[in-house]
Amino acid sequence: ASGAIVSASEAIVFTKDNQVGVTLDGGATWGFERMTTGSVRAVAGAPGGPFAVVGAGGFYALSADGKGWTDQPRYTNDELWAVAVGKGTVAAVGKNGSFVKTSATGEEVVSGLLPDKTKAGAVSIESGGVRVYAGKKILESKDGRSWAPVELPPVVAGPKDLATSQGLCALGKVGKRKGV
Repeated sequence: ASGAIVSASEAIVFTKDNQVGVTLDGGATWGFERMTTGSVRAVAGAPGGPFAVVGAGGFYALSADGKGWTDQPRYTNDELWAVAVGKGTVAAVGKNGSFVKTSATGEEVVSGLLPDKTKAGAVSIESGGVRVYAGKKILESKDGRSWAPVELPPVVAGPKDLATSQGLCALGKVGKRKGV
């Protein structure tokens, strides 16, 4: 169904029938395991491990090596649909604005709701903190409890782009027709 490239030789995927596969050798071999305690919606990993899966009903599992998985407590009933792993931290966001952050071993848990009813579509681990992405809005937190908006630098137009109040526009093809 989906997956994530972790490094030049490591990747993690999941199938529609709830199997999670990890390769550590560039795809030459894969180890698959069926997740029986929850429906997987997203996967992630860090080079050399750990690996994480999240899903429906707050399902959350960790693996140090991509082979044996340990279910974590369900810190939310929300459907977790994005997860990130990095620098000893795992963070996930859910459909209705839930947020869960743990250490790579499943300890040091912070869970709750994102501020202002933010419904994030993605999450990343950045410079010791966590960033959540909700459309054009980006929030950042060092501890998972207090959040601040991230100000992005202005986008610079290229030679064929035109700056507008809605972003950059360029002429291109839409099907067989030209369009903006």
